[in-house]
Amino acid sequence: MDPSAELGEELMAAVSDKTPLLNGIAGLHKSSQFSDLVLSLGTRSWNVHKAIVCARSDLLFLFCTGEFKVRPGLVMDSHSDADNSAQEQAEANMTLHNDDPEAIDAMLGYFYTCDYSDVNESTSACVLNLRMFALAEKYLVNQLGPLAAKKFTAAAEKDWASDDFANAIQEAYTNTGDTNQLLLGVINDVVTKHVKKLFGREDQVSRFTEVFNTTPAFRASVAGRLARSLAEAEASNERQAESLAKAEAGQKYYIGCDDYDCQDDSFSGMGVGDTMMIDICVGRLWVTRLKPE
Repeated sequence: MDPSAELGEELMAAVSDKTPLLNGIAGLHKSSQFSDLVLSLGTRSWNVHKAIVCARSDLLFLFCTGEFKVRPGLVMDSHSDADNSAQEQAEANMTLHNDDPEAIDAMLGYFYTCDYSDVNESTSACVLNLRMFALAEKYLVNQLGPLAAKKFTAAAEKDWASDDFANAIQEAYTNTGDTNQLLLGVINDVVTKHVKKLFGREDQVSRFTEVFNTTPAFRASVAGRLARSLAEAEASNERQAESLAKAEAGQKYYIGCDDYDCQDDSFSGMGVGDTMMIDICVGRLWVTRLKPE
């Protein structure tokens, strides 16, 4: 190979490998070196870099460039060192309000690494991901919303029987904005999938039941979803009934089940007339056309 061509390939590979750059940016996350902006929330504060956070958050960009306009429900304050005459030499300070410090910390980590961990000692994964989704909307972080929704879905599927999921439901329906339809849809999907077990916990009055009884919007949403599912099931049953007439003697037919929680493989049989046997387990339906005696 031509040495110059080989050198060119090595240079191209070095340029295309962004790992050192990404590692360098990630390394700034926990460092105050070169920081030119301090974010404060309660007793917490973070030394950050305008070039990083303003590139990720349109709201912080507008704030740092002086183009910020107050929106309803959004409170932010700023001040800089009055002893510095040059704006570029002044370290800006921004005070945040009405946010969860753990979620802010996770969001700032995302700014520097393009990801965040939802494993937290003080906040459950369901609740943290819900709040990250809300922060993505509040701080205008375009790519954070889809990531938070994906993580929330995984956490809800894993922890649907926990109080953490119930707490996330309550917060989603009471403390977040109306644009939160994506996560509300995820919640309704998970609840519908496990509805019998969620409402059938006889050992105690579950946190889920409490949330259901005290959150009218959630109660209405679940009722509407279940009503639609029932209507769809009835329409499906009518189609299934039509197929029974086509069953041939001695053959066994399986008709699908909408009950995701049902894992019982033992069935009770009941005769229909003298020509058919039907085995039923909740929503599952097995049909065997019996041979005439």
